[in-house]
Amino acid sequence: MRARFLFLNILTAVILAFVFSSHASAQTKLVPAGFKQGDVFKTKLDNGMTVILEEDHSARVAAFQMFVRVGSADEDEVKEAGIAHVFEHMLFKGTEKRKVGQIAGEVEAAGGYINAYTSYDNTVYHLAVASRYFDTGLDIISDAIQHSSFDPDELKKELEVVLEELRMGEDDPGRKLYKNIFATAYTTHPYKRPVIGFADIVKTFTREQILNFFKKWYVPNNMVLVVVGDFDKNKALDAVKTSFKDFKSRPEPHKARPSEPVQKELKTSMAGDEIKETHLGMAFHIPGLSHPDTYAIDVLANILGQGESSRLYQRLKQKEQLVHGISTYAMTPKEPGIFFVNANLEAKNVKRTIEEVMKEIYKIRYEGASAAELDKAKLNLESEFIYERETMEGRARQLGYFEVTAGDIAYERKYLAGISRVTSEDIKRIVNKYLKQENMTAALILPKADKDIIGKDDIASAAEAARVSLSAASEQEEAKKANNLKRVEEPAKIKLKNGITLIVKEDRSPRKFHGSHANQRHGKKKGN
Repeated sequence: MRARFLFLNILTAVILAFVFSSHASAQTKLVPAGFKQGDVFKTKLDNGMTVILEEDHSARVAAFQMFVRVGSADEDEVKEAGIAHVFEHMLFKGTEKRKVGQIAGEVEAAGGYINAYTSYDNTVYHLAVASRYFDTGLDIISDAIQHSSFDPDELKKELEVVLEELRMGEDDPGRKLYKNIFATAYTTHPYKRPVIGFADIVKTFTREQILNFFKKWYVPNNMVLVVVGDFDKNKALDAVKTSFKDFKSRPEPHKARPSEPVQKELKTSMAGDEIKETHLGMAFHIPGLSHPDTYAIDVLANILGQGESSRLYQRLKQKEQLVHGISTYAMTPKEPGIFFVNANLEAKNVKRTIEEVMKEIYKIRYEGASAAELDKAKLNLESEFIYERETMEGRARQLGYFEVTAGDIAYERKYLAGISRVTSEDIKRIVNKYLKQENMTAALILPKADKDIIGKDDIASAAEAARVSLSAASEQEEAKKANNLKRVEEPAKIKLKNGITLIVKEDRSPRKFHGSHANQRHGKKKGN
């Protein structure tokens, strides 16, 4: 699973290097049914497949990415958990006209590479080749998508490969931590299940199940093909149409996923393992990618814990030396995601670390972010888009992700505009709305000897202590301001030694003194 490109950590110049603009005449000349913005062309084939093309001659490369709108969150929990990932392993294992291993050989001969990945919402197959082998690349990906053979012997081998991945995951405390966080934070939504599935279900998969999954989900109206690189758009579109002309649409396979209920109290997960340092995760429910709060959430994540100059790194790593490492990021998939705070530390420092993290969160809730912090975070997020666009593969990944997750290939412009508008008040509002104790799930993987060093009550008390501490500090500050104001507003009465009573009132407000005003009130004129 990839966490955002998750810029997928968003996926994520300073001035937009790519400006979307409408060219109606060029669009009509190219393909009447299409939709063109800038150099990006989007159309839908007669069979329902969405095709996105971007012609770019800066390098002699052509990148192909096929996004299939099916991921682990679309599986049957009892019978299919993990099948989307197993299917991904099988797609390039030979077709009706290509033997096992032949696909990889052809791609290598074309100077390219081929790979795939599965997420909660999508499965993506990607390959890149030297542009003179454009036809070869297109033929390979269209052949695999439509005609994979799913050889029974290869399925047995790949099931063993996936089962070994599962075993390795159990030996990786970082992976276990994430699995425990999702399984605890989500109670209803299918994001609670790991993308890779469960061993007891994976080992039961049959070729018949794989074929049924293929027939249901791998249909053109459930796919987005993105091609970016050194080619002619008109010729490329004709080639794509020819490659998929016999690929027939089928009924829409999706059904609504169950909604996750609002979390109303702290949740915890504690586990012991044969490890030397503790792994801490603090997770808060947040909305999905298309929600308008995403802009401020991503800026907040950058300010709090991305990079050595971030607040949490400076406070907990540099100043307090409570952690070995700490970071934050927002996972915003298609549906509601998670805001993470991750740290590696000694078990003895867990309670204080949680308290200090929450103090920093409450501090930004009360005080907001500085102008310098906002500017830096926005620059970082904007820069990620530039870096992602530096390669054909990155640009294809970007466009496909925008289309299938946000529903808009022009999402880059929308996102960067949203980022640019984020204010300190937005940050305060976001923290107050999402990063609160009742919306938090805390998960720990501890050395076995330290497994009982902390419990749910300790975590709750640490979070509460932070809230009380910052609330008290805020109240004291407000009281101090009020007292200062009171001292200014109330006059002082002083008895001099000669018996005269002197009344003094401080007033720093800007006023003009008119010497003649008193005389005028008493009916006297100037000069009298």
